[in-house]
Amino acid sequence: MKHAHRLPSIRKPSIPGYRLQGLLAAGGTALVYAATHESSGRAVAIKIPKTSCRSASDLERFEQEMRIARLVRHRHLVGAHDDGWLAGECPYLVMDRQPGRTLSAVLASQRRLPVTVVIEAALQLSAALTELHRQHIVHCDLHPKNIWWESPGQSLDSFTVKLLDFGLARFLTEQLAPQKILVSRSPFGFGTPGYAAPEQLTEPACVSAGSDVYSLGALLFESLSFCRPFFRNTIELEIRAQCAGSLFTLRSLAPQVPAALAELITSMLSLEPSARPTLSEATEVLSGLRKSLRHPSKPPVMRRRTSVMLRTAA
Repeated sequence: MKHAHRLPSIRKPSIPGYRLQGLLAAGGTALVYAATHESSGRAVAIKIPKTSCRSASDLERFEQEMRIARLVRHRHLVGAHDDGWLAGECPYLVMDRQPGRTLSAVLASQRRLPVTVVIEAALQLSAALTELHRQHIVHCDLHPKNIWWESPGQSLDSFTVKLLDFGLARFLTEQLAPQKILVSRSPFGFGTPGYAAPEQLTEPACVSAGSDVYSLGALLFESLSFCRPFFRNTIELEIRAQCAGSLFTLRSLAPQVPAALAELITSMLSLEPSARPTLSEATEVLSGLRKSLRHPSKPPVMRRRTSVMLRTAA
């Protein structure tokens, strides 16, 4: 999304009970406004679809986002407070608004992040995904602009990350025809190229919890190396590299990364979903690495589970 100070002037909608201050961001299909709840004074963000994105299928997708936002509550998910319709024609979604910035902005200023910071952020995102998956929801669109980073000033010592934007999220229990799943307006498939799992780009009916594991792996790779794992000069070539499994070697780009963490991320980016660790397995490895980095005198112990090598603290 574009930053608010670079956005063109757009007439603000009128939403009963809320005072809108201005445009925060503009994405491919929606606008997000800064607003205040008039009776409580709470700062909120209000998302509405663009006028060009209000077809029956667009509104159906937005309604599903509203439904998921109402259903799921977690400290590492951006919360929703309210939703409704303007004049019965345009839906809106009212969400938390906290000081912070996106992971994309953090990476732009820091380039690569320390290993300990990446592991902590990964565990917070894993907790959010665990709650979504518990309710049979796959997020399907993890990328740096969909991660909200809250911290005092520019500090990396204390922070909270939150997952936002359920625009492409899917209920695993729904039996949707492939044409109903292809809701992204991107010409490259269902999701964000460079982060979406290969099955999202080629067989969107096959998305699963493993698709989010893949995207989390791509986020970790970029956060540690300041490079997407399959980066090429064009999106088309990048997608082709993804679908061929032509992965860069993480430690060649970021030698500071422990071998166990590089091994985990590589397995998360496996071409076949069955070859990836489960979210629970990935979380166990990350927790063990966090513990071993805090207590370096205790080396990690290797043990094999399914198709990946898990390292946990002794």
